[in-house]
Amino acid sequence: MNTGSLRGKSAIITGAAQGLGAAIARAYAEAGMALVLLDIKVEPLATLAEQLSLAHNVPVLPMPADLSDPERTRTAAECAVL
Repeated sequence: MNTGSLRGKSAIITGAAQGLGAAIARAYAEAGMALVLLDIKVEPLATLAEQLSLAHNVPVLPMPADLSDPERTRTAAECAVL
């Protein structure tokens, strides 16, 4: 996969603390993307964000959020686009 076109772009990834969400976050960070990571699991989310930021020198913002809470989801999305 040619990921060169992703460098400098941004992504919001939900369910990012583990599994498929974390795998996507790793691939996007490796491609040079800035990331906003959302998940309800605070500690694994923070750990992943720190690992990706250090390993790939990209901005990574962990945002604990329960996507079943519309207000918290809106707040997370607003912070992500700033």
